[in-house]
Amino acid sequence: MSTVATATVIDHASLTVPDLDAAVAFFVEVLGAREHYRRRVEPGKARDVMASRFNAHPDAGFELARLDVAGFGLELWRYTAPDLATTRPRNCDPGGSHLGFLVPDLAAACAAAERHPGSRVLGPPSRLDPPHPLAGRTWVYLLTPWGQQLELVCDRDREPHPAGRAAEPTRPATHKEEPTA
Repeated sequence: MSTVATATVIDHASLTVPDLDAAVAFFVEVLGAREHYRRRVEPGKARDVMASRFNAHPDAGFELARLDVAGFGLELWRYTAPDLATTRPRNCDPGGSHLGFLVPDLAAACAAAERHPGSRVLGPPSRLDPPHPLAGRTWVYLLTPWGQQLELVCDRDREPHPAGRAAEPTRPATHKEEPTA
């Protein structure tokens, strides 16, 4: 019997942003996100909870918006606290990260990002060539107006896998594998 608590799907991801309304607008306008709800905790109103459960300053407060981006849950958080860091790590720095979004038309997604004030597409799209298992995939990084790195990927021109089947990107599990004896 396994003692590993196996995950079945990624439920959501979260990003901390400096301006909640602007971040929601970015994801709605550039990636077609839908807002589900908002929640707010006033600074200093949940001291024990902020310190013990959120790893935040006891006097922190937050605003939260939960979005749906192509069926994926994305939480955007704007914290207020007396000791907020003001620098964001680069993608290559410890704590740096990016989220990748599959889009049907990379050129259209890049154009939408470029039209959004303050966002910046980082160079022209790149293509993965054989023998890469995702050969044909095109991708590009972009920076949001607040400096979060995102990746746009497109599989429209993916090439068949050498074994005769398509190499698939990772997808959420749709069923639970039962152990066999």
